[in-house]
Amino acid sequence: MWKIENAEELLDFVQTLKSNEKIEFEKVEFDFLRQVKIKIQGNPLRYNGSINYAICKGICEFQNEVWRAYAEFKTGKSHITLLTQEEKDALEITFTVNEGCTEIIADLTDMFNAMRKFFKEVTNGMTGGQKVLTCTAFALTVSGAVVGYKWLDNQKEIQLAQIQATENQAEQKSESEVLKQAFLTIQAVANESNNARFKQSIQSIEEHSEKAYSEMARAVSDAEKVTISQGNNTKIKLEQPQLQKIVNDLNAQEKATTKPDTLDLYIDGVKRQEGKITIFARTLQGETFSANIDADMLGDDGVNEIIDRVKDINTIKLSGMIKRRSGKIEQATFSAIATEE
Repeated sequence: MWKIENAEELLDFVQTLKSNEKIEFEKVEFDFLRQVKIKIQGNPLRYNGSINYAICKGICEFQNEVWRAYAEFKTGKSHITLLTQEEKDALEITFTVNEGCTEIIADLTDMFNAMRKFFKEVTNGMTGGQKVLTCTAFALTVSGAVVGYKWLDNQKEIQLAQIQATENQAEQKSESEVLKQAFLTIQAVANESNNARFKQSIQSIEEHSEKAYSEMARAVSDAEKVTISQGNNTKIKLEQPQLQKIVNDLNAQEKATTKPDTLDLYIDGVKRQEGKITIFARTLQGETFSANIDADMLGDDGVNEIIDRVKDINTIKLSGMIKRRSGKIEQATFSAIATEE
């Protein structure tokens, strides 16, 4: 039984996973990551232990991002509608709000227990070891371990978001640094593997968890101070400048940009309907999306060359206009086949 009770034990566990594919889900418990506290201090008329609309919306968005992260692990797509009601119920987080000041407590115990069952049962082309690593990454990110160091790294230049340990402050390695190393180790294993689905899952889990916490920060962005406590002794303290930076970054990510680009793609399928041609493509990094084909610009030969690549082990380079949001391809129209110069 791996009953993990601190950051060092978690890092040792991840290092063991790199070479041991036989660790079973049922024998892993992330005890010290089971609770996250978000304490909000500000206007007493607004933050007094009650739940206002903004906080309620932030909690809902947090839960939605957790579901989206699991949906992407399960299906390769972050659509909540692809989850069963049983999965959504089991992965639902219990939130409690303390009276006096507004302190939101997220109890992750039931979700972690359900995670082990669902991650084990999903058939998505991953090995047992890759699933356990993905499950571990899920626990790390949902508990706030990753977003803390990312906020710190992103705001160093203006000395924002200091992470402080309430105990053992003199230690060279804080709990947050050890948790960061654990996640980066998982990330490195995924990037070095030949399994695109594994890589995509780790990336999407990181992205959705960061957005979950950013949505909470946006919901209380008028507060004087927000303190996020997780693990055994890690606190992320955010004041007005930090909160505004997080909100501004989130708003910028949500704006879609459309630019010309050339992508090296696998073609997984083609659909013809009412004179329109749609391809189902996959990048070298494993991101999947559908795109329109401009048959007038490509001509018959170009269209046929693309169709001939369906299920081919070789890629084809296509050029066109790519619409991205938060770094992900949302829409594309290809009008040319790129050739090597």
